[in-house]
Amino acid sequence: MIKGVVIMNKGQLTINTIIVAALALVVLVVLFGIFTGQMGKWVEKVTQFLGVSGEGSSNTCQKTDGSRICAGIGEECPSGKISKSGTWTDCIGRKCCE
Repeated sequence: MIKGVVIMNKGQLTINTIIVAALALVVLVVLFGIFTGQMGKWVEKVTQFLGVSGEGSSNTCQKTDGSRICAGIGEECPSGKISKSGTWTDCIGRKCCE
C-alpha cells in the first residue's frame, strides 16, 4: 500500500460527488441569473415566498399622501400602471402597485 493514500468506500465517494454536483449547479444558476439580468426577479420572488417585506413596508397596495407612491387598487400609479392584484411591483426606483 502506498503511504498517504486514503481509500474511500463507495458510499463516501457518492456523497462527495452529490455535494460537488449540487454546489456546481448552484454556481451555474447564480451565474446564469447574473448574466441574464434575472437575479433581481429571483431575489424578489424568494423574499416574497419567505414573507420578508422589503424597505420596511408591507406588500399590499394602499393610498398614501400626495406623492401617491402606491395607489389604491384600480387607481393609477406614477408610472401609469394600474393596480390589479394588490401586490407591490418596482417602477423606476419607487414602489407602486401592479
